[in-house]
Amino acid sequence: MKLLKSSPASVQPDMVAIGQATDRKLAVAMVTLGLRAVGSFGFPLLTLLSWPGNIYLASIFIRLVWQEWQTERKVGVNAISAANLSFMPLVGYAIPVTLYYVLVFFSRKLLLKTRNKSRQEL
Repeated sequence: MKLLKSSPASVQPDMVAIGQATDRKLAVAMVTLGLRAVGSFGFPLLTLLSWPGNIYLASIFIRLVWQEWQTERKVGVNAISAANLSFMPLVGYAIPVTLYYVLVFFSRKLLLKTRNKSRQEL
């Protein structure tokens, strides 16, 4: 009910900030995927340069686990995702994990865009 009572002006700045954060995460994921892909074709230095992006993107999922633990006092599916996404690059699955990040943040971007469009049409 609170969402219905709020004015569009008060909702819009929050949505803009969330959209910008999602765009930034998507850009990091795409650059990391590009560095990984080019690095696997013969430029191993680029693979090393992609590790900060992987660590940053994994920290997002680790933060979700921490928030879930603080609010609900339980470990859920986010913990399994964070563990897989943190350790799979170490055993050689870095490109699929980075592609997963791109797909996750691209889908979030599309979801936000759809929500904004539907709010504007209402």
